[in-house]
Amino acid sequence: MKKCFASLLLSVLAFVCIAMPNTVQAAEQAKINVVYFYGAECPHCKNLAPWLDGFIAAHKDDVNVVKYEFWHDKKNAELFANTMRLFKVPDEEAGAPSIVVNNKVLIGTKQIREELENEVQEELKKRTNLNGLLTDDVKVAPYCDFKVPKKEVNMGAITLTALADSVNPCAMMVLIILLSSLMVRHEGKRAKLAVTAVSFILAVFITYFALGFGLSALIAESCISQWILIAVGGLAIAIGLAELKDAFWYRKGNWAIEIPMAWRSKLNNVIAAATTPAGAFVAGIVVTLFELPCTGGPYLFGISLISMTDSLAERMALMGYYNLIFVLPLVVITLLVLAGKTTIEKAEAWRNKNVKTMHFIIGVIMIAMGVWVLFFR
Repeated sequence: MKKCFASLLLSVLAFVCIAMPNTVQAAEQAKINVVYFYGAECPHCKNLAPWLDGFIAAHKDDVNVVKYEFWHDKKNAELFANTMRLFKVPDEEAGAPSIVVNNKVLIGTKQIREELENEVQEELKKRTNLNGLLTDDVKVAPYCDFKVPKKEVNMGAITLTALADSVNPCAMMVLIILLSSLMVRHEGKRAKLAVTAVSFILAVFITYFALGFGLSALIAESCISQWILIAVGGLAIAIGLAELKDAFWYRKGNWAIEIPMAWRSKLNNVIAAATTPAGAFVAGIVVTLFELPCTGGPYLFGISLISMTDSLAERMALMGYYNLIFVLPLVVITLLVLAGKTTIEKAEAWRNKNVKTMHFIIGVIMIAMGVWVLFFR
């Protein structure tokens, strides 16, 4: 993480600061650096030229404009590309004319005309800009070379992964055990049963959300997120193949992607103790951790996709969306049981009958998602 921030700081200093000649005045009197990228045949650049010349003349005492033609100059093109990456400008938005000033990028004649003056005035107020000239020898290093460029979130991929996670038989098994226990203890008390079941599902949602959000934040700030995404893509394929193995040869080799048998007695004890809404909430937290060997693979893949956005608010919204899909089958089963549309026995029988189908669905989705990440994203 320290290397990331050091790289970022050096990169910013490299092209927002100007080297003054040895004969110039002190730093507080230095001119403001404005970096201008343009194309020789760019019609928008030609349209902007008279206005920009007037701006330069009006600010000759406090602004120094460094121009880079990057349509024909390879080194300037590399500098432009690195600059856009540094400021996380999407590829589809980057172009000529562009100006870097006050640690911001202004793109297009309209934005430059409307905002350049304000940015210069803001920089003048600070009077803290360091000195250093951008020359042809300067190479701007992009922030975290291996970091995935933040472009757009693929909602389809996130939705499919969440659906694969939601049909996981592990979570259904746990809820059915809980409902069975509650039906015995609260027979005829559907209101208390409903509140207790909702408390359990809410705890699963919150715990899953907290784990995922924390991990997505770590990945988002990582300098090796590109490699994490590739690794998770490979992991998704491996999990998918294991799920398909369970679909056709369930528990063959004495293993399956499910809650380990050695844990189940402890899990049953935790669930049996959940006789109140508060107890069910605590049980939901503990059970979520028990389920991770069963649900962790798809969730890690989904988290990696969500972490590809820089926006904290967007990551929170996506984590909420993912986890709503994850707990949806639990909500449906609870509602059906409470409404008398099905029984615990029928729900468990349905789960047992379709456990291989659920493994098959998860397997196909995970393999498809892994191939997509590795070869098509």
